[in-house]
Amino acid sequence: YFNCGGELRLGERVIRCRVGGHGTVSLAEAMTVSCNTTFVRLGLQLGPELILDVANRLGFGQPTGLELEESVPPLPRGPFSAGDTANIALGQGELLVTPVQVARMMSVIASEGILRPLRVVTEVRSPDGRVIWKPRKSAPVRVLSRPLALTLKSMLLRVVREGTGQEAAVKGFGVAGKTGTAETGRRDVRGNAVTHAWFAGFLPYSRPEFTIVVLVEEGGPGGDVAARAFSEIGAGIMAQRSFD
Repeated sequence: YFNCGGELRLGERVIRCRVGGHGTVSLAEAMTVSCNTTFVRLGLQLGPELILDVANRLGFGQPTGLELEESVPPLPRGPFSAGDTANIALGQGELLVTPVQVARMMSVIASEGILRPLRVVTEVRSPDGRVIWKPRKSAPVRVLSRPLALTLKSMLLRVVREGTGQEAAVKGFGVAGKTGTAETGRRDVRGNAVTHAWFAGFLPYSRPEFTIVVLVEEGGPGGDVAARAFSEIGAGIMAQRSFD
């Protein structure tokens, strides 16, 4: 359990949660309410090297394997201060990722720990129907234990049912996912922080078929516009699937 009093001071930096804090929370509860101080405290306990090692296993800092030219942001390199570790734990600072990489990570959890190759095209056929090209196949790799992946999966379900991701719900289907609010370091004319909105998740929960990642630049908190966009996209996909 962790105690969130609303803020955590690291030197001159202050990590803030909601006013008054979340009180005493378990890790699952911290995930549900997106408790920044808990993520930072846990990150400081684990250390940046372990966090980045797992991030590397999940595909961050390396190409996704798509048949597209892509720019791959590298993972941060040490030495790391306490402030650097806080940024890594929160997904801020020098830690940069692409929406496709986030989708790949979410798919690992949906697949109960299996990292699968990504592809845009399964094959190319000539006008007469002959297969003239297929992408090189890569074998799936287990990168998380199944019990750990199932625990994360249940946590992400709770985020949508009870927590910051409730706007992402899709009627008739279980949804699991996580909100994200990425700082830009800029402020608007009223002095409010300008942030990018993220929501990443998958559905249906019981037998996941679709991973969806929404990034809205300067969209504010991830639980608002990004989560609602996820809900609309997910509902449209599932309606089309039912129709087909």
